[in-house]
Amino acid sequence: MDEHIKQVDYFEFRNIYKMYKAGNPKYQERFFENYHRKLTLYEAAERYLKDVMNGRTDIPITVWRKERASLVKEREILSREYDLLKKKTQESETIERHVDNLTREVVQRTRDLELRGERTVAFHEASLLTLHH
Repeated sequence: MDEHIKQVDYFEFRNIYKMYKAGNPKYQERFFENYHRKLTLYEAAERYLKDVMNGRTDIPITVWRKERASLVKEREILSREYDLLKKKTQESETIERHVDNLTREVVQRTRDLELRGERTVAFHEASLLTLHH
């Protein structure tokens, strides 16, 4: 869309191009030297638009600009949603890491206590740890 609009902007050099083509062949080379950049941009824009217009002759620049504005707004909304989801995902991952760490800690304490023969105390302590965190 941006490229379409940019090329239409170069299409403004059409009058210069018409003057170049209608001018005296004797002076065309000098005219081309003076307006080389604008003439080249116009010719490139003409080729580009011919390819994208699929045979249409009117250039729907107003429609393109409205569509572009709509797409920009949609991109901004989606970007904000993405940022929010990214933040929530990071928070969820942090919570998951904490839960994993606590679970490992409880399992390790339980094993340590079982090795000492304090199975009942270990179970009770593990339950309390899980409830408090």
